[in-house]
Amino acid sequence: MFSSRTTTDQILLQQKEVAAVDGLYRVRVPRVFLQADRQSERQMEGYLTAFVRACAMVESHLSDVISLHTDVSGYLIGVSIVTLPGACRGTEVEDEVDLEVFNTTLSIMAPVNAPGPETALFLERMEMESEKKGKNPQEQKSFFAKYWMYIVPLVLFLMMSGAQDQSGGGAGGGAANGGGR
Repeated sequence: MFSSRTTTDQILLQQKEVAAVDGLYRVRVPRVFLQADRQSERQMEGYLTAFVRACAMVESHLSDVISLHTDVSGYLIGVSIVTLPGACRGTEVEDEVDLEVFNTTLSIMAPVNAPGPETALFLERMEMESEKKGKNPQEQKSFFAKYWMYIVPLVLFLMMSGAQDQSGGGAGGGAANGGGR
């Protein structure tokens, strides 16, 4: 932990020592509201914490990106830290590593609202379809109304062929009986 009284040389020495033993670099942020008009509201208890390997911090020459994540009301709900580059090549810390100043980029990430339903567009499409159906009465007809010209001849043909079978079968049976006398 660094306090305001810690000198830059002491910080850099501690950073190299922690990196040499493959320790962690910790960022700790109090839970607060990030909106200026809500700063007077009570602060929630506790802190948000993020960690990164100390060797990654040293190898990035103290270059990092810290992201603060908020909810819809502006209340701080998360913190993350990433170094650039993001990986350690080893736990050995070179003495020549230039650790002059911290190069930290801070970003605040607010939630993004999901798109709402397109109700107006849907209703407009439905109206266009109903208008199209109104203009084309062929689509509104029933199956029988559309295909009556094919159904009626088929029914008549079936009726006629059924009537011929009945009359033909009766006449043939009578002639056979009459011929046997």
